[in-house]
Amino acid sequence: MADMNNATADSFYEQLFENSNDIQVIVDGENGQIVNANKRACEFYGYPKEKIKKFKIYNISKAKNLEEIGHVFNQPLNSKSAEIYLTHKLENGSEEDAKVIFSKMCINEKIYFNMTILDVLEDKNIEVQKNNTEKELDDYEKELTRAEVDYRKMLEHLPVAVIVSLGIGQSMLYQNQLFIEFFGHAFQESCDITEWWSMAYPDPGYRESVFKEWNARLSEAIKNQSKIEPMEVNITIKDGSIKQVCVHATVVGDMNFITFIDMTERKQAEDAIRLINSYNRSLIETSLDVLMTVDSQGSIRDVNSTTEKATGYSREELIGTHIFSYFTNHEKLRNAHNQVFRDGIIEDCELELKHKDGYTTTVICNASVYKDECGQVEGVFVSARDINERKIREAELERQKSAAEEANVLKSEFLANMSHELRTPVNVIFSAIQLFELYFKKSSDINSLNCDKHLKAMKQNCHRLLRLINNLIDITKIGAGFMELQLKNVNVVSIVEDITLSVGEYAKMKDIYVQFDTEIEEKIIALDPDKMERIFLNLLSNAIKFTSRNGMIFVNIYDRGTSVVISVKDTGIGIPQDKINEIFERFIQVENTMVRNNEGSGIGLSIVKSFVEIQGGTINVLSEVGLGSEFIIKFPVNILSEEYSEDYNIIDNEQNYAEVLDIEFSDIYK
Repeated sequence: MADMNNATADSFYEQLFENSNDIQVIVDGENGQIVNANKRACEFYGYPKEKIKKFKIYNISKAKNLEEIGHVFNQPLNSKSAEIYLTHKLENGSEEDAKVIFSKMCINEKIYFNMTILDVLEDKNIEVQKNNTEKELDDYEKELTRAEVDYRKMLEHLPVAVIVSLGIGQSMLYQNQLFIEFFGHAFQESCDITEWWSMAYPDPGYRESVFKEWNARLSEAIKNQSKIEPMEVNITIKDGSIKQVCVHATVVGDMNFITFIDMTERKQAEDAIRLINSYNRSLIETSLDVLMTVDSQGSIRDVNSTTEKATGYSREELIGTHIFSYFTNHEKLRNAHNQVFRDGIIEDCELELKHKDGYTTTVICNASVYKDECGQVEGVFVSARDINERKIREAELERQKSAAEEANVLKSEFLANMSHELRTPVNVIFSAIQLFELYFKKSSDINSLNCDKHLKAMKQNCHRLLRLINNLIDITKIGAGFMELQLKNVNVVSIVEDITLSVGEYAKMKDIYVQFDTEIEEKIIALDPDKMERIFLNLLSNAIKFTSRNGMIFVNIYDRGTSVVISVKDTGIGIPQDKINEIFERFIQVENTMVRNNEGSGIGLSIVKSFVEIQGGTINVLSEVGLGSEFIIKFPVNILSEEYSEDYNIIDNEQNYAEVLDIEFSDIYK
């Protein structure tokens, strides 16, 4: 606001002066320098304003007028306006005699003369013009007074402490509110500033040192009408604390404009930065990695102690030398150096670092550019880590991995062989049992009934062994990556419905009701029917196994357009929340082994998950203890180029499928 008011006052005065009908020139009362001329004056003399302002009054008047001009300049301030005739030298070389009225005025304690030049032929208008001039001067002084108020307002709003003093004696003319708040002292205007010096610098020795330096700088500035070089001093404020202050000053005429900038926080911040830099340097020095800074030409600027050890050269020897001298592959290093300046960063660049003694160390380098305060790239920060030991460890790990993989293959082969070895005698035993069953069906011997009971137990346990063997074979194939997928375009609704209905007899044995429902009657997608049979027989046998009598099992199919969702939900015992993520792991059983109510190997759900995933599907489980579990399978709708076979039925042979069911449900005792 102060700037706006000041600008308004200046503009008003300038328009008043410039548009006056009189020929007016403002002259410095000390040296006769013309400081301003209005438009009429420029037209009268024939010079542009800027050129007139370079003249003194003596340059545009005849020599004979000098004495008269000097007499006018020496008159007292309160004397009346002086009228004299002067011969005026014009730009075109001619001369013009005209009366001049000199009006003396003081502005900011400085003497000026307003020269009003009257044409000889216009004497009759002198009185009118004189009156107008006096009025204009009154208006000008009012505007100056108003401008002074605006300047004070402006100084009050400056964000720094300000005082204004007068001359070399430094009488206090003004201090803004921030100065008073900052130092805690207020002074009457025109007081001796030495009073403030004794409070700001209570130590006599320090005060004398500062005073001497300040006066020397102030004297030079007054002489040259210039700025004072900034001084950093410690000033004591009213509460006794010490502030670190930077003092700036500008001399204008007899006035000294002095500002005080509090540097305390900045100095503290600089001290903190120095401490941080020292701390960072300590961290850099204790790093086990090679650290260095390099400029755009590849010249080393700084290194840490690890670099000295890695190269065999001292810090002094390394600084200023070229980084390429310490690596073997110059071309690769040069490309990396160019890349980091192009992209700003480079990572995991493997190089060989040379030691002074001739041996090399394999290192992996990372580098990034660092910039100055203006955001210009100054150089590159490089870190290099010795990976010789890591390479040795990696080689050892690779060897151990190969050995483990070989051992795993051997284990898989052993399990596969063992599974086949178990299958053979079981099949033989199972065949013998079938012969016994056939024989006892034809016999009426009462003893045969007891034998039949034992044969059923033998048969069921053979089924359990076959189920275990089949699972072992499958889990071994899955682990070895040999599981084959036989995809066909099939009606997934029909397959799931047939499997669900086929387990009804086993569910009835435990008084469990199985319900099947679907949103669609047909959905053709590419699946492996045999894998689907294993998936849903396993899920349904688990549901029957862990559901109490009079419970329910729900199988539902939902069409999601690009996918099919199949849900198997029961009202069984449920799964604890902390065990849900474990049920698909191999050989994991949720029930405590000491209180198990059902048999099982703990690999069925692992096989289910694998069979679902190799067909592109996902399986999730929702469960709550005491309320039951829900297994949710989602298959994408993919179709092979081959046509759908409507004749395909998962239950191709009822006798064989009954055997499959007996084996799958062998863990559920009859």
